[in-house]
Amino acid sequence: MKNFLEHKSRLQLICGFLLLKNIRSPMYFNFCFIELIPEALKIMLFLKSHQFVSKLPKNDNYTICWESIYLGKIFMLINIIQTMARFLSCGELYETIQQKSLETKNILWVCSPYLGLDAHKIFSQEILKNPPVDIRFIFRVNDVAVKRGEVNPYEIQYFMEHFKGSSIRSHDTFHSKIYIFDDSALITSANLTKAAFESNVEAGVLLDASQVDEVKAFFSARLWENAKPVTDVKKYKKLWNAVKKNEYTVNLSKNKTHTKIREWTDDYVSTWYFAIPDQLTKKTEQKIKKESNWATKLSVASDIGPVPFKQLKLGDLAFIVNLKKKRGKIEVELARIFDKSRVETDEGDLHFAYETKKTYSIDRNRFYQMLENANIRPKSYEILLNENQVELITKALSSKSKK
Repeated sequence: MKNFLEHKSRLQLICGFLLLKNIRSPMYFNFCFIELIPEALKIMLFLKSHQFVSKLPKNDNYTICWESIYLGKIFMLINIIQTMARFLSCGELYETIQQKSLETKNILWVCSPYLGLDAHKIFSQEILKNPPVDIRFIFRVNDVAVKRGEVNPYEIQYFMEHFKGSSIRSHDTFHSKIYIFDDSALITSANLTKAAFESNVEAGVLLDASQVDEVKAFFSARLWENAKPVTDVKKYKKLWNAVKKNEYTVNLSKNKTHTKIREWTDDYVSTWYFAIPDQLTKKTEQKIKKESNWATKLSVASDIGPVPFKQLKLGDLAFIVNLKKKRGKIEVELARIFDKSRVETDEGDLHFAYETKKTYSIDRNRFYQMLENANIRPKSYEILLNENQVELITKALSSKSKK
């Protein structure tokens, strides 16, 4: 009984603060007493292990307190600890999403009415290398949202190409912004845009454990089940390109940023080799750009094979070799794939647009030696390169001057 009396005053203080019979949510008591919970559990286990309950006087106030605990209220206390919510704001939101998306293995569910350019970079790049088992994205994809610049269809296409197309759905009437990772859920004001996470003053609450089950149920029943598949991305890209986007673009350079979204590396990006044997006529190039609504500054590669065309993804890299000239040095462009499109022309129906990052010039003999070292046949025109081939080509080109 002596050991019990030693715990008496501390247990009274803890139980008085926790008020176990009245607690329904961790928000109902002062966070100043959160640190008392682990000690309370230790004392409860101590009492139980030494069977002090049976030794308590019947009129002792601790009998009432212990009965509440012993008859199941301890599980409510444990649940409170497990379901503690954490308030986040500004840069904390981005870092939390980075960490959670890095760790998640089974679930990545996101709903956001808005979707901005390069919004995928808000997540950890690990989702490309090891994508979670169950991926679901819900955005407000419709004509109005695209014309207003609220949803970027190229970002929709990026998600659809790097994950399953069925993972992306559209819902017209929701306003929730929810990010779910396995057993954690972030409910926030932040849309999936770089502006929201870099410069806007956003806030949110991170939930864990059992409270996440309610969020998952809401997401699945109220949002996902009532959302529709996104089917006509090409139409939305035409709408997007046809609109004068500067009317809806905010000049973020004038806004003070509190967080810097880190750029993704090219570690998990596919790299291609494309050899262009013939010059695309201006007339055909203009037709392709017009029907695809591509900007005039973009370069176009035409007459791509059906298999590479299907496998090619937005954001992929490509070494594009200009074989139009029959003499002199050969130009090799290191390019980023911007988009791909099917347009019927006399010079082929499958095309892609790209932005040139670097242009290399290499002697013709050294170029063919480079292909031989990389195990690429001279008459090969479309190849998805492996890591060794990328390394060999990069090393050979980097040793030469670049424009």
